[in-house]
Amino acid sequence: MKLGIPQAAIVILIVSSTTALAQSSTLRGKVRSTERVTVNNAIVELRYSGGGMIAQTVTRNDGDFIFTGLTPAEYEVAVTIAGYYPTVEIARFSMPDRMNFSEVLNIEVLIRPRQDNVLAAPGTHFAQDVPKPARAAYE
Repeated sequence: MKLGIPQAAIVILIVSSTTALAQSSTLRGKVRSTERVTVNNAIVELRYSGGGMIAQTVTRNDGDFIFTGLTPAEYEVAVTIAGYYPTVEIARFSMPDRMNFSEVLNIEVLIRPRQDNVLAAPGTHFAQDVPKPARAAYE
């Protein structure tokens, strides 16, 4: 059976797309506080090891995040959210990128709460300490 140019182009496209899909890896993770509670709405940045940002996402209600279509390498996962210290974890894929396998890497990022919450919770009222002489003069 002889393939024409359009059929040959379709075959090449299918073969190359399946090869590209086989080489992409996935990074899945969960963000928890040190009390083992999942943290939602945390900003998660995926960076090259020691360098620039690749992608950014926000954790879901169960603290989960995912990055897909990655080449096997070493990455930094940086997590920030108000009321917690920023945290960076290293994620390493074990397969070299010359192999045609996809890998799923699961990590868990533990973040520590700040003792001095700079940002108060929504709906909190501001209270100011007034020196006693000033308070007495006011009253």
